[in-house]
Amino acid sequence: VRAGDRTAVPVLVHVIDQVLRLLHPFMPFVTEEIWQRLVTVRPDPEGAPALMVAAYPQPSTPAAYRDADAERQLVAVQEFVRAVRNIRAEKRVDAGRWIECYIVAADVADTAQALSASIEMLARVRPLHVVTTPADAPTEGVVTAVLDVGQVILPMAGLFDQDAERKRLTKQIAEVEAEVARQE
Repeated sequence: VRAGDRTAVPVLVHVIDQVLRLLHPFMPFVTEEIWQRLVTVRPDPEGAPALMVAAYPQPSTPAAYRDADAERQLVAVQEFVRAVRNIRAEKRVDAGRWIECYIVAADVADTAQALSASIEMLARVRPLHVVTTPADAPTEGVVTAVLDVGQVILPMAGLFDQDAERKRLTKQIAEVEAEVARQE
């Protein structure tokens, strides 16, 4: 309880009550003693005089706790962050370096905007631009990841040495061609 805020007390009492009911078959004397003291603070809703005759907790339906919109928003944030991290890994951009990012999020633009600070921190992008159409994002010198929830566009100018990347890719191509020639 912080600064006189007592909103957590009813939740705590409910949790203790339910835990005591669950533990009662295994430790009846201890749980009964604690429950009797708890009943003085919060009487049993069914009016049971003892924990031994109080109703055993029933599982609640999971559908009651399901929020499809919140799940959709979380999946969108996860997809955006994963796409940025994948592009960084593919292009060998230092993971600790802050880079600019455009997120094209037509359906989840409000979510992306509301959670932009979280996306920035998790993906190490700054500034983060949330746009609604691809026309609002740059098209030259970018890498794009197309997702179910939108697109992630990263301007790559100055993020890596093009000559070194060209040499690395040429070397990889030569290795693959040599391997293919060996197998034939």
